[in-house]
Amino acid sequence: MAFETMRSVLDYAKKFHQDLAAFYAGLEDRTGQEKMRILLNYMSRHEEHLMECLKQYEADATESILNVWFKYTPDMPQCRCFEKIKFSPDMTVDEIVDAARTIDRCFVDLYRQMAEKAPTPETKDLFKKLLEMEQREEVLCLSNALSFIEQD
Repeated sequence: MAFETMRSVLDYAKKFHQDLAAFYAGLEDRTGQEKMRILLNYMSRHEEHLMECLKQYEADATESILNVWFKYTPDMPQCRCFEKIKFSPDMTVDEIVDAARTIDRCFVDLYRQMAEKAPTPETKDLFKKLLEMEQREEVLCLSNALSFIEQD
């Protein structure tokens, strides 16, 4: 996966969260288990929230920051981790929570690496903000998702 500009990173992340929100919503519609429906509804709303946060970061950023060019090699492990996650309609609560944790870790790792290699101080600051947001959301999501598991 190669990113060309800061905008392309944000676009990729927004689309990923949007697609994942739609996937969770689709699973929610197909499951017959109330507990699973509640979890999937939460996960879908969580992903929509992350997408909206990214939209706000993009809206607040200047054009010069959004148009900063940089390149990452496609072999970066944090980019490949997204490809390893396999979703299916018959996933269990534990599998959904594990996948969500993996996704959060992927974004944390991606934003950390990009902050470290950012070509300008402004893009570094933006990636640090994204990293902090993702870390907060990771803890919140995990805490809330684990409460579903512990209810058994």
